[in-house]
Amino acid sequence: MKLALATLIAFFICIGRAYALFDSANGGQPGEYLSELSGGARGLALGLAQVSLDGQANLIYSNPAAIAGLYWKETSFNFLPLFEQSQFASLSFACPVAPGSALGVSLVRLTSGDAEKTNALGEMTGSFSDQETAVIVGAGTKISKELSCGINIKMLSQDIDTISEKGMGVDLGLIYHYAPGHTWGLSLLNAVQPVLGPDRFPLTARAGFSHVLFTNFTWHGDLEALNVFKSEYVSRWYTGFEFNKPDWFFWRLGANEQQLSAGFGIVTRQIDIDYAFVYHPLASLQSISLNLRYGYPATEAEIRAVEKINELNKAKADYAETIRKQDENIRFERERLKLDKILAVKFIEARRAFEEKKYELSLKKLQEILKIDPVYEEAKTLSEEIRARLSSDNMSRRIEYARQAYKNGSFGEAKEHVNFILEQQPDNQEARVLGYLANAQIFLAGKSYKEAKGELIEVMKIDPNNIEASGLLKRVQNIIDLYGGQ
Repeated sequence: MKLALATLIAFFICIGRAYALFDSANGGQPGEYLSELSGGARGLALGLAQVSLDGQANLIYSNPAAIAGLYWKETSFNFLPLFEQSQFASLSFACPVAPGSALGVSLVRLTSGDAEKTNALGEMTGSFSDQETAVIVGAGTKISKELSCGINIKMLSQDIDTISEKGMGVDLGLIYHYAPGHTWGLSLLNAVQPVLGPDRFPLTARAGFSHVLFTNFTWHGDLEALNVFKSEYVSRWYTGFEFNKPDWFFWRLGANEQQLSAGFGIVTRQIDIDYAFVYHPLASLQSISLNLRYGYPATEAEIRAVEKINELNKAKADYAETIRKQDENIRFERERLKLDKILAVKFIEARRAFEEKKYELSLKKLQEILKIDPVYEEAKTLSEEIRARLSSDNMSRRIEYARQAYKNGSFGEAKEHVNFILEQQPDNQEARVLGYLANAQIFLAGKSYKEAKGELIEVMKIDPNNIEASGLLKRVQNIIDLYGGQ
């Protein structure tokens, strides 16, 4: 900011000699109403520190680049009563013609109060007034996102009684959005200097800034040089402050070499109302302006509105999704804690039943746990251990059943038990031996001695010391030798 101010001051030092503030030679320039008044009450309330302002149709009056950022059509009316029944009024209109480009026109009129008209003898013959009119046609466009430029062509006239003079001039302007909350403005009024009769409008350069000092509080400042590059060079300063609280209401204070000012503004989407009060050594002045916005162009305004709505909807949806996930996580954690408590109780019961060797009951409870939580590791581990034990105990019982059935001569029943065991434990040697012995007994009963011999040989392969198999094998062999296998 300090560097920016130093640059602004250096600009004026380079183009002419510096004059002290409150220099007495500040007035009396041709067409001064076009630089020392404002197209709206806002600029007047800010002490005429207005070259860096943009976004209103009436600002074409002070800087043609100010209308480049308009996304809507706007009509502005301003009225300012002056001294001795004089008055200043302006009517401005601007509209966008393409994204980032706009055209505008402003009608400005300064009318003095009636003065007495006398003849050469000093006799009063009537009255007359001085009326100065400017029709300003301007264009502004954005060169980049930060930089806008503009040009005004102004047609001027001055009418005093029966005398009328006309002229034409050109103004140039730039607005540069240096950073968020900081804007520079530069205008060169009368770049092509109008001439009305003997009066040539002075080449006037003005540079200024708008800087957000802190939230909702903005400082505006301008420096102006009249008669640039000439010995009649005059410098002037303007400053103002703007504070908005609430967002739709603006409080303003301003000052310059000649006057103090204050005012306020009410801003809505379609209407702005600005008021200014000016204290001048000659009199106190009041001004009011009205800005009406309408006809937002579809190519830009609707896109901006849709983008804004989409951004808000997305932010709303993201927030709602975040809240939903948080609520869901909270519910999940609560349910999980509740479930963990239930599962812990069930597992304690299953463990107790296991320790009491109530395996079926324990397994049932573990299956209930795993149905709720299939990855409950402790329940899975204990279930596997119970199944292993149940399998071992069951095999032991089946072996015992097979032994008893074989002992009782129920060789078919014994064979059924053996087959069940071998399906689960194919390498169970005792079950295999019992199976071969049962088959051998069945073959013997059917006098199939060779088949019985084959079964008994399989027993001897597994258990060479099996006494029963050895005895049966000798008996079968004797029968075969005696009867020749019949």
